This record gives sequence, structure tokens and C-alpha cells, in this order.
Amino acid sequence: MINSKENAKNFYKKPLWLPAFPYYSLVLIFSLLLFAISLVVLHEVEDKPFWIAGLLATTSIFTAFIFREFFLRKSRDAFLKAQKRLDDNLRVFASPKKREKLTLEKNLFLIRQIERKSEAAKVLVDLAEVHRNVFESCNEYLNLVEKELKEISAESPRLVAILKGKRKVEQIRKYHVLVWAELEAQNMMNSLENLEKTSEKLRLTRRTLENLKIALSYYPNERKLVESVKAVEELMVSIKVSSHIKKANRASSQGKYNVAVEYYQNALNVLEQSKDVEKHVLIEKINQEIQRLLGEENKSDQPEMS
Repeated sequence: MINSKENAKNFYKKPLWLPAFPYYSLVLIFSLLLFAISLVVLHEVEDKPFWIAGLLATTSIFTAFIFREFFLRKSRDAFLKAQKRLDDNLRVFASPKKREKLTLEKNLFLIRQIERKSEAAKVLVDLAEVHRNVFESCNEYLNLVEKELKEISAESPRLVAILKGKRKVEQIRKYHVLVWAELEAQNMMNSLENLEKTSEKLRLTRRTLENLKIALSYYPNERKLVESVKAVEELMVSIKVSSHIKKANRASSQGKYNVAVEYYQNALNVLEQSKDVEKHVLIEKINQEIQRLLGEENKSDQPEMS
């Protein structure tokens, strides 16, 4: 973890950059050397070595110009922007000794910013990412408040205002966390209808499950979140089991009974991870199918009677 401004800046590797005068001086020296070497080498094999050597030297200067002004400058500008963002972040989330005090004015400003974001997200009610942005802003404010409360005295006039702001932002965060989680689940169900590959379905459900667990980490006792996480977990089991059964049926139709049994066994292994109380019916059906396939395999292994 980066604890200081100096260490944080070292996180970004500073790109190569020279001022114009030394850079182009080096380019000129290199071009003159290239011109001289080319002139000597081409003198014996070319009719116009001076013209070719000059072209090579000129090309090297032009290439150096393009490299500095387009590639190096772009890399340098990106570095400077990253440094500025880092400085801005460190200015807000500095260590307690250097951190600016959360004044009443700043506290009110931050709360109003969050409220405006919240109102905008309610207008764009169907966009999950907008709601996530709001609750992440709430987290930034609440983290800042937690640090402030460790330093503030009980007699400070700021204490009441900060605690009131904390309660308000916690309410805003809860609303948007729950809406975001609900939209993530809805979007997953809508997207699954358009997916055919099992790998794509599992990738989508796994990502949704991760997001739901993030929401659950904030509100572990929220019934809807608990039920949503459980539903997505069972859906992942269902997708895996369905895939194994399809492969087993395909292998069985081709007479590959041992392969089909293996796929059915994989389906049983997945079902063992499920907490669904109704899974026993499916387990029984799969076991019956395994016994049938083993019987078919035994028949095929027996020699035909003449």
C-alpha cells in the first residue's frame, strides 16, 4: 500500500524526456556521424554517395522529430496527468498529520454533491453502473468521515453536522447498493437468454455473483441480497449440470456409454455443492440413468451367441 506522496509517485515510471536543445543536439551529432559513416561506406559502391548519405541523415533527423513530438510527448503528457490525479487524491486522502480538516462548508459541499449524483441516478434508474458510482462516492465520503471522527473532539461544533451527514449518506448508499444489486441480477437474466455457450453463461453469472457479494458485504442481513446470492449460486449449478447432462446424452446416443457415465458423474459432483433441497429428485434420476448405461455397456461387452 502506498503511504506517502513520494512512494506513490514512484508507482508511475517516469518516461524518457529531454529538453529540446540537448535532445536535438544529440540528434544532430548522430546524424552527422551517420552521414560520415554512410559516405565512407557508399563511396566505393555508389555513384552518388553524397546524395544517399544526406538522405539517410535527413531521414534520421525527421524520425527523431516524429518520435519526440508524437510518441515521447504523448507518454510524458500521460505521466503528468497521472501525477496530477495522484496529487489531487493524496491532497484529499492525506495522512492524519497532513490532512486538511473537514470543515462545515466542505462537509456540506460533499453531501450536496452526493445528493445531486443520487437524484441523477434515480432519473437513470435502469443503469446499474450509475448507481454503483453513487455508492462508491458515498464510500469515499464515509471513509473520510471515519478518519475525521478519530481526530475531532466531543466539544467541536463540527461533530453534530458530520454525524448527521454520515447518517444521511449511509441511507443514500444503502438505497443505491440495493438498486445496483437488483439491476445486476436483472441484466444477467436478460443477457442469459442471448447466450448459447456454457462458458459465456458461467462467465456472466460468476461476474454477477461477485457483484452481489460486494453488495452483501455492506448489508449481510438484507434478505433480498441473501436470496439473490443464493439464486445466482443455484443458477450456476443448474448451468453446469445442464451442460454435463447434454454431453452425456450426446455420448449415449453415439454408443459411448462409459463417456456418458463420466459426464453424469460430473453432474452429480456439481449437485453435491448445491444447497437446493429439491436436488435429490434430479440426483435419483441421474443415478437411474447411470445404472441403465452401465447395463447397456455390459450388454455390448458380451459376445454374441451364434
